[in-house]
Amino acid sequence: MTVSVVESAGQTLEIAGVSVEAASLQALTAQIAALTARVAALELASALVAVAQVAAPVAVAVAVVVPALNTAPAADSVAEIKGLLESLFAIALNTDNSDTEASEIQFEAFRTLVHTDRQGSPLLNGELRRYKWQPFLGRSREYLADVSRPASFLVDRMAPDKIDARTETVKVHVAVRSGRRMSPPVTFRRDALANGAFRIESMSL
Repeated sequence: MTVSVVESAGQTLEIAGVSVEAASLQALTAQIAALTARVAALELASALVAVAQVAAPVAVAVAVVVPALNTAPAADSVAEIKGLLESLFAIALNTDNSDTEASEIQFEAFRTLVHTDRQGSPLLNGELRRYKWQPFLGRSREYLADVSRPASFLVDRMAPDKIDARTETVKVHVAVRSGRRMSPPVTFRRDALANGAFRIESMSL
């Protein structure tokens, strides 16, 4: 359709053969501009809601995996050590390296499992992240029978096999489910700053 616009002496516009007063056209233009602004505002609000809905699960995941640790020696030390391992796998499974803020929260949760002698300074924390945490993130699923269950790891062997209140250090070998490499060790040592509860001293997972 061809649209022609002709202005007459009486300030009347002719659009597609229809005469329209200039004042009416100006009012219509203002209404269109207002509607356009309203649509843009609604689209922005919709986008913000979508972002909030995507971000919400990350916050929930972070809250779930922050471990509740013993602050004193447990009555059952074997269960205490297995609980530390379960927390370790839970944190790894819920870490998203594409989200810097969430990833940092998970690393801080991991640090709560680690002996205070092995972390705390910028140098120690950097080494802990680079040489222990990041490699473990890439391999954590290799130890689990079911990657949705952080407790589905298997302890291959433990030394000593009996733990009492006088036991200071325990070495646990965690089985690799594929069997393609030997079971790597995790060493736990009692931490005086945790009132003697076990913490991770070193790990090769």
